[in-house]
Amino acid sequence: MNFSQKQLNCAEPVHVRLKAARKAKGFDIAEISKRTKIRPNYIQYLEEGNYDKLPKGSVYKKNIITAYAKVIKADPAEYLFQFQKEEDKKKKVNKTNKQKFILSKTKKTSFRDLPTLIRFIFLLSIGFSSVGYLTMQIQKIVRPPELTLYSPEDGIVTNEGVLEVTGETGKSTFITINGRNIANDGTGKFKENLDLSVGVNTIIVSAKRKHGKSTIITRYVVLKEGKMARINDQ
Repeated sequence: MNFSQKQLNCAEPVHVRLKAARKAKGFDIAEISKRTKIRPNYIQYLEEGNYDKLPKGSVYKKNIITAYAKVIKADPAEYLFQFQKEEDKKKKVNKTNKQKFILSKTKKTSFRDLPTLIRFIFLLSIGFSSVGYLTMQIQKIVRPPELTLYSPEDGIVTNEGVLEVTGETGKSTFITINGRNIANDGTGKFKENLDLSVGVNTIIVSAKRKHGKSTIITRYVVLKEGKMARINDQ
């Protein structure tokens, strides 16, 4: 899924557009929650633009937006692309504001206090860096990897004997589909074709770090018997 090729010029933010589309469909938050199986408060945070109150990690936020968009019959890719642009812009603004704040503080500091201030900042930065690094390493070990499954949708009925499974996870994550190892493209995205059997097929996608826990998503796909009959006749 390549978002970089899309060209959008949306006057309203993603959360405003989603809320307006929901109201246009006549759905309330409870209905969206019921259809997406996402908590009502998460739906409300999304519509308010309070992304910091949603589960951490861009993949989780994109997963919620994707599920929401599908319920209101909208193109998830369009909203995901705009969301990423808004997040990038917000990071850039935050970085600029931080630099301005540091610069203003530096100007107010007298030259006489500069050596002491430098030593303090240096020691403080080492302490924060050490704590931050240890915290990140621990989180990487104990926290299961993020996993988003773009297709197939759960419970679909198809006439096609071959099913395409696509999704996204971490770059250094091991992926299996029904116990078979699957390679990603180096960015965490993966795609695999599976042969279906007549009836209900269980698709189990697992993402696991080398020394961590696994994240598992299960989908059920039904293959109609008529398609397999035509294949056998050939």
